[in-house]
Amino acid sequence: MLDKVPAELKTYRNWVLWKTVVRDGLPTKLPFQANGAPAKSNDPKTWTSFETACEAFSRGEYSGLGFVFSESDGFCGIDLDGCRCKDTGAYAEWAKAILARVNSYSEVSPSSTGVKIFVRGESPWGAGKRFAVQDAEQFGDKEPAIEVYDKGRYFAVTGFRIANLSQTVEERQDALNWLAETYGPKPRVVQCVPFNAPACNDQSVITRARAYLAKVPVSISGQGGHNAAMHAACVLVIGFGLSESDAMPLMREWNVGCQPPWSEHDLLRKLSEATKRPGERNTLRNVNRDFPRAKAGSAGSGEISDMAQRICDIREMARGLDGRALMMAIHGLLNELELQNLGSK
Repeated sequence: MLDKVPAELKTYRNWVLWKTVVRDGLPTKLPFQANGAPAKSNDPKTWTSFETACEAFSRGEYSGLGFVFSESDGFCGIDLDGCRCKDTGAYAEWAKAILARVNSYSEVSPSSTGVKIFVRGESPWGAGKRFAVQDAEQFGDKEPAIEVYDKGRYFAVTGFRIANLSQTVEERQDALNWLAETYGPKPRVVQCVPFNAPACNDQSVITRARAYLAKVPVSISGQGGHNAAMHAACVLVIGFGLSESDAMPLMREWNVGCQPPWSEHDLLRKLSEATKRPGERNTLRNVNRDFPRAKAGSAGSGEISDMAQRICDIREMARGLDGRALMMAIHGLLNELELQNLGSK
C-alpha cells in the first residue's frame, strides 16, 4: 500500500523505519535507521530516502516506515486518535467533520483505530500539541484526541489512504487555524488574511530586491525545495513589500536555477501563500541606507561607523517583530552591507 503515499512526501529524505518495542511495560513505536541504529526525530543525519527505507522494510525486520516532520519541509501532521472502528471501518462524527474540513492526504493509522492527516502549514501553537476531544465517541483503547506536529516528531506511515479525500498534501493553514479554534486550547492562530501590496513605482526597490534574491539559495527537489521557494516568495512579498505582479518577474529569474524549475502556476501559488503569512512588512525595503560615516582619512573608520549604524538599525527593528520578520531584517541588513562593500571596490 506504500504506493499510495503522495509523491511530494517520497521526494524528501525524511524517512525512518519503526518497530514496536516494550519500554517501561508499554508498547512504544521506536524509530530506526536503515542500518539498524536508532533514529532521532531531531537529527536529519539519521533519516534516509523513501527508497532506502522501503528496501530495509522489505527485509522483514521492521513494522513499517515513518515520515519525520522538520522545520525545513513545510509539512504539518494531524493525528486523530480513537476515531475509527477497527471492525467496520466507521468513523466517529467528530473525525468525519475534521476530515471533510481539512481534505488533504489522509490514511488509517497502524492500529486501524486512528487517522493521520498530512498538510502543508504550521502548527498554530508553534510546537507540538495534544488535546482530548471532549464528550466524543471513542473507538479502540485510546481516548479521542487530536495531535498536531510540524517538527520534532514522526508519523508511522501505512499508505492505507482514505478514499474520497485529496490524494495529495494540500496547503491548509486555514484548516489548521480552524482546528485550533474549534477543538484546541488557546492557540496562537497564524494570520492568513491576504495582504497584497500596491504596485511599486520605485525602481531602486526592485533593483535591491533582485540583488537580494540572487543570493537566496535555489530550490532543489528532496532538499527542502518547498521551503526554499516559500522563503524566496516571502523575501519579495513580506521583506520588500512587493505586490504579486511586481514580484513575479523576479521569481521567474530566480526559478531558472531551481532543480527542477517550478511551474508558472506553482510560483503564483507561492506568492499567493506568502501574502497570507504573518509578520511585519517592508523590513528589507525600509533598511536605512543613508547612515552617517566617519570622516575620511582614518583607515577603516567608515566601515566601523557603518557597522555601528547597522547594529543600531537591528536593535531598533527588533522591537515588536516576530522571529521570522526579525531574521529577515537581520539577513537584509547584512546583505545590504555586503552589496555596499562590493560597490565600493
